[in-house]
Amino acid sequence: MDVLANHIIFIGFMGSGKSSVARRLARFEKMNCIDMDSYIEREAGMSVPRIFELEGEEGFRVRELDFLRSMLIRDRCVLSCGGGVVVREQSRELLKQLGTVVYLKVDADEAVSRISRPETRPLLSGAVPPAEILASRLAYYEETADITVDTRGISMPQVTAAAQRALRMAGKLPPSSRPQGSGRPHATSGSSAASRPRTASKPPAASRPQGSGKPSSPDRSPSRSDRPQATGKPPSADNTSSKQQIPGRSPRVRRSARLEGRQ
Repeated sequence: MDVLANHIIFIGFMGSGKSSVARRLARFEKMNCIDMDSYIEREAGMSVPRIFELEGEEGFRVRELDFLRSMLIRDRCVLSCGGGVVVREQSRELLKQLGTVVYLKVDADEAVSRISRPETRPLLSGAVPPAEILASRLAYYEETADITVDTRGISMPQVTAAAQRALRMAGKLPPSSRPQGSGRPHATSGSSAASRPRTASKPPAASRPQGSGKPSSPDRSPSRSDRPQATGKPPSADNTSSKQQIPGRSPRVRRSARLEGRQ
């Protein structure tokens, strides 16, 4: 059988974020994404809890193994595996053949707190506490992984960004201008401040009339000093006062003439 696979495979305990991170990464990298549990449910025509109920955990692990074998000849994609896929040695060997394995590390308590529908996780209803289940698988996760990402205390976009960076550094993803985990393109020189259209600015202070505080306008109404005087008399030549000089004798001359008439 010719092996075509060069998949990116996410493993880890339930609630570590495998499905969410796989979908995000596949969207950013324009790759197909396959969720193992969803695939098995479609093939079996029943839910994972129902498979556990009818076939037991061992029957479900056989279905996982069949799924991994089928992926050997599938085109490259992002795979999200079930939390217990590493339990069988044959499955671990197949995971290593299928591509690059990314282990999403998480504590049991935090993992359980992330699960919104516990009824979909058959092992949570069992007698073995989640911490013990995780402890029994920890060595298998570490043995199988090519890359380990610690997801404790960070969001799924941040986990995706960390996985994406690690995969690029390992040469498993091509270089890209897309920012890590954000889904937004890098700003280019075309969007720099120097190339943005500038908005009209106010005229500089030096071009404004002194003392008015407002920019001059060519079509504004004439100022008081520009308007014709109500008396029809021309304004003073030096334009330094709004009062107009009345022609004729000054008040002092008229007073002297009256005094002379009385003498």
